[in-house]
Amino acid sequence: MSTRGCVAVGTTRKWRGLYNHSDSYPTGLGSELWDHLMQEQLAGRTLAEIGEAILQFDDWRNYLKGGICEFCGKLAEQPHTISGSIYGKANQNSGDPFPDPGALHHEHNDLNSNNFMTNVTADALFIEWVYVIDPGANAVHVSWNS
Repeated sequence: MSTRGCVAVGTTRKWRGLYNHSDSYPTGLGSELWDHLMQEQLAGRTLAEIGEAILQFDDWRNYLKGGICEFCGKLAEQPHTISGSIYGKANQNSGDPFPDPGALHHEHNDLNSNNFMTNVTADALFIEWVYVIDPGANAVHVSWNS
């Protein structure tokens, strides 16, 4: 089972952010986010600049990869609908017993679509941890939805 979370930008009352599918607890995503923020600030970026860069993507892992799909190499949102049926349509006569082992046949949403989570839309049943980068307070707020 995954520990899902969100990396967001805003305040504790109003934020929007990116989904993270697994390891979102403080010793996982929390530590990774902290290390990333420290590295970016040492490179001269402010929390506001980092937050703006984060919100250009649809998913935390996609942000870390610069938006490059690990399967097809395209600049796109996280891949979805990785299935044998997509592979089968592209390779009807291949005879391959393992449909698309490299996950090369998949779909992406448009990076310009609005797939953000917000303080209003995040469901506590599915998002256990939220990390809010708050440039105004020069802080990162951590909340656990129980």
